[in-house]
Amino acid sequence: MSNGAYLEILIYDGERIRPFGKLLYEAILERLVQLGAPGCTVVRGTYGLDRRGHIRDIHSDYTSTPLPISLQMFAPLEMVEAATRMLDQSLMSRCSVFTVPAVDAITCELKDIKMMTTESGSAYCKVYMNEEDTTHGRSLLGELLRVLRRERVMSVIVSYAIEGFGSHRIIRRPRLFSAKNGILILETILTSENAVPTLDILQPLLSHASGPAIIIPAKVIHYGKVNVH
Repeated sequence: MSNGAYLEILIYDGERIRPFGKLLYEAILERLVQLGAPGCTVVRGTYGLDRRGHIRDIHSDYTSTPLPISLQMFAPLEMVEAATRMLDQSLMSRCSVFTVPAVDAITCELKDIKMMTTESGSAYCKVYMNEEDTTHGRSLLGELLRVLRRERVMSVIVSYAIEGFGSHRIIRRPRLFSAKNGILILETILTSENAVPTLDILQPLLSHASGPAIIIPAKVIHYGKVNVH
């Protein structure tokens, strides 16, 4: 099983290194590239509380309202530790940072997933991909959703990222309002009952994703009824 860690850095997109300087999240992203990180994805929220406790939303004056930003990375533990050390005190004071153990969903052994979900009760799955990713000529996203529906997996969420980079260390920023070439994140919860059979089907598909697919041990408080027709 390929062990690693999931790192998430939470900041606000209006934050800058200094007045009129580079945006804070862009500076962190560039530092991760220089560090040799295998990849990082940036997601912007539509609502949130800023550091002063003010409610911010995307419907306000977009150029001046700080919206929440999440930088997400999966890497070997040593790289994640190096990334957190990279955030010096001046940056740390304006970020919230957390890490959790995670495994590579593509290369992990199903017996290890069975053990994980037996111990924790469930697993949180995240798949990073490009909108144009395909498998056997068909949309990868569409195929993943069909499998999850057939396996009666609930609560599947797909969201767009605003930018990121992968193994080529090139920061990619999809064009505003473009209907193509978007960076996508698929998230779902797998239970101890459906994790192994679902991943057994998903693993060949996940190898076609441009980014990583990861499994994080989780404990589900409630899992609603599935009603698939």
